Amino acid sequence: YLMANKLDNLGFQPSSIFVDVYFNNEYIGLYLLCEQIEGKPGRADVEDKMSADGINSFLLEADERAKDEYAGYQGRCYVTSGGYDFALKSPDADDYVEAHELSSSSDEEERKEANETLAQFAKDTNWLQQFLDKTSESIYSLKNYEDYIDVDSFIDFYLVQEFFKNVDVGSTSQFYTIDQTDDVVKLKAGPVWDFDISCGIVDSSRGYYHSYEYNDLWMRERDYFCKALFNDQSFHERVSERYAEIREDVVLSVFDEMELVLNILEKAQQRNIQRWPLTKERKTWVEEYALSNAYLDIDSLEGHYTLVEETLSERLAILDKEYLR
Repeated sequence: YLMANKLDNLGFQPSSIFVDVYFNNEYIGLYLLCEQIEGKPGRADVEDKMSADGINSFLLEADERAKDEYAGYQGRCYVTSGGYDFALKSPDADDYVEAHELSSSSDEEERKEANETLAQFAKDTNWLQQFLDKTSESIYSLKNYEDYIDVDSFIDFYLVQEFFKNVDVGSTSQFYTIDQTDDVVKLKAGPVWDFDISCGIVDSSRGYYHSYEYNDLWMRERDYFCKALFNDQSFHERVSERYAEIREDVVLSVFDEMELVLNILEKAQQRNIQRWPLTKERKTWVEEYALSNAYLDIDSLEGHYTLVEETLSERLAILDKEYLR
């Protein structure tokens, strides 16, 4: 999140802070408290922003679980296009679900309001379906895709996800915005979210993400849009230029931030270790889902820190090889 917040092409990015959590005076542990991603002012600011012809702005999540989550609601809470299921986050899909339930209410005022909401959702999703279809077509054909996507945001989004090798890209927790009040309406990538399984932490032995271990450029191969965009040499060159531009001040600063956090949280981390001991007998979540056995013999905070640092150093070398000229 710190890295993403330093990239000026991503717009709103959630801020975060470490906190000690107590419940009923019992110490629960050290947690990361994050701003929630919402389509509201001060966040991903798309709420109540309409085009001249009455189409809402959108906060979308590429989420492979969207169909199951909104089953029974005629698909109005998600739009499928280009290999993705895009779930509506703003306008709030829950409003549609509630309106759907109230559309047959015996209360005339409730029924009228619900049907107005359903009509707006139908208008929004019809526009959105067409826009995303055109966007996907432009990306896969590599024709005029800059008319439909904010390329700079896609590049910054890509570099964050690739550096941390986020498992979820191409499947879920991948957010986009469309702001109807912009001079030119485009699909913009971000905010970034959900890095709990990244930096080599995933259990590929159970059949999930089986290519994660050997696929160095993970997002380039797994994400539908990225895979297509990198077939355009000019897009590849722009990624290289941007990486060279941010490498020193942004990418390398991650290592300094890690060192700073380690020092600031020294006492808090010790409290957490006392609450949740790092022992070989009791596997932590990280150890349970690590790609290799490297984590299994680590029973200290310093050991875990070193392994994460080494993993990110490997990611740096991979990006350097691919994008530094």
